[in-house]
Amino acid sequence: MEEKMQNVSEFEFTGTAFVSFHHDRDCQKVQEKWEFGDVESFIYRIVTACGCRLKKTYKGKLIHVSRAPEPLDVFWENLGYSFKKLLKKKAYTNLWSLLLMGACFGAILGLKAGQE
Repeated sequence: MEEKMQNVSEFEFTGTAFVSFHHDRDCQKVQEKWEFGDVESFIYRIVTACGCRLKKTYKGKLIHVSRAPEPLDVFWENLGYSFKKLLKKKAYTNLWSLLLMGACFGAILGLKAGQE
């Protein structure tokens, strides 16, 4: 990871940023202005599809603000990957796991049939 950090151009922005504040009240002000609820996000998508603009955008992009999780709860290794890449990696891992379980099931079934 440290080798990659030296060459920042290798990373693509994945849409996640962590911002720290000196005072809690500043954090609360930002959350009040920018935070979206689930229903509000859904409505935003419908409204913007009609060509309307809302105040909670920056350069035409929806800004999703939420309080950051505790540092131990963040998978820091995954922040260098886009959602699409993470989904692809999970699908690849799940496919190989399924194939391995199928092979084990087939081997067990074959051995059981061989005993009878």
